[in-house]
Amino acid sequence: MLFQNRFHPGIRDGTITQTFRVWASPRVKTGGIYRVGRVDAVTVRTVTAMPFGDVTDTAARKAGFDDADTLEAFLRRTTKTAVTARTRVYRVTFRHQPWKPSATPTLGVEETLAKLEAMEQRTRRAPWITDTLNAIGRRPRTAASRLAAELGRAEVPAFKADVRKLKKLGLTRSHEVGYELTDLGKKVRKRRRA
Repeated sequence: MLFQNRFHPGIRDGTITQTFRVWASPRVKTGGIYRVGRVDAVTVRTVTAMPFGDVTDTAARKAGFDDADTLEAFLRRTTKTAVTARTRVYRVTFRHQPWKPSATPTLGVEETLAKLEAMEQRTRRAPWITDTLNAIGRRPRTAASRLAAELGRAEVPAFKADVRKLKKLGLTRSHEVGYELTDLGKKVRKRRRA
């Protein structure tokens, strides 16, 4: 779950304990642990859909904003959609914890290549993986909407879902804007281009 850098101190010291997102459907789950920056993470406590009109100034302050109007302006600017009292938002409450990298060892290049081959066969959209790795490799930290457009993919949420699949394999990492390839991602990209 991504947060702008300005929210990190409040998440760390416990003054920010929730966030509001304009999503078509939930993108996090209760009990899930999500990295925030380099050393922090949050554990999701609840995920609740609600109309934006039900968001109080107190709730907005717990999300790091002065009031509901400031939150509304932020959501409008960052999602580029009109936010009205009837707009459905997801309120995600969470608690901070230090980030602990998984103890599970990262797959090697050969095992990762085999997994990618199986993924492409299941989706029947070859060569989406190579195209996605190449796009991120050529233009790191570029907005997902621009990368999706370059690849001729009209549905940005579907593109982001595919990038998350690559992230789970340790091939990409997310930033406030865009993505970049990990060392493993660079090696896999090189092998798939050969």
